Amino acid sequence: MRSPISPSPAVHVQLKELLGQFLEHTPTARGTDSLMADLRRFNPELLRDSLVELLSSSVHTEGTREEISSVYTRKLKEMAALYPLLFHVENALRARLSLEIFDRFGIDQWWVPILKAIRAGNPAHSVKQISTVPITRYFAVRVGHIVESVEGTRDGPAKLDQMTCGSQLLAESTFGELRYLVSNSWTDFQHIFRGSRGVIKAITKLEFSALSKVIVDVRNDLYHHRPISDRQTFVNVCEILADHLESHLGSLDTAMANATYVRPSFSVVLHDRHFDWR
Repeated sequence: MRSPISPSPAVHVQLKELLGQFLEHTPTARGTDSLMADLRRFNPELLRDSLVELLSSSVHTEGTREEISSVYTRKLKEMAALYPLLFHVENALRARLSLEIFDRFGIDQWWVPILKAIRAGNPAHSVKQISTVPITRYFAVRVGHIVESVEGTRDGPAKLDQMTCGSQLLAESTFGELRYLVSNSWTDFQHIFRGSRGVIKAITKLEFSALSKVIVDVRNDLYHHRPISDRQTFVNVCEILADHLESHLGSLDTAMANATYVRPSFSVVLHDRHFDWR
């Protein structure tokens, strides 16, 4: 049989060593070739974590790929379960900021003065006020970063010209850009996180920066398909921010668990060349 991983990258060398330990741990090592072939199909880091869990488990294993697949699939589902929390917190923050900024300036296209300054070759912080309302250098710079990130894309200029409200602009921002917009203009947004005595603890600027950094890191890991080492910490952080944004993630999770939807249909017939996840 032709080796599916020759020459082997470093991550596959590590995985082969873990597979060797797994198969040695339980001598009934049937399907060795199939296990090695799985290195072409599985996420290496998630496969590694699955093998480490199996090796450290006190439960007896048979040394089969079905056992690896079971743990791997569970870990994949655990990662997927974090996405709705991330989606909700990120978009709840966008929606709240959109309303707050509109209330402050009283106009829908509040970013246009900054866009015009940038297009004229001037820095974003050259804009000192919007709709007669003074703005800080930090607010102008952060809005400028969002505008420039859109403007710099192929369809960005036309997209900006067609935007009619702030929610459309903020929809183009990353969570990292939202995070800096809030933290760098904390005096403009701190009231969102001031809490209520005896009900919800206020969040300081430093605390917001630390909490939002956790979300940024997990967001990057999820989008790059890296395993999340501490899911509960991420959930706790999301809960804190969602609470200040008047959302309850526990009820969201329950609602999603009870929701029914039309599952996708698949037309490719299962063949021997495929890995059978069932």
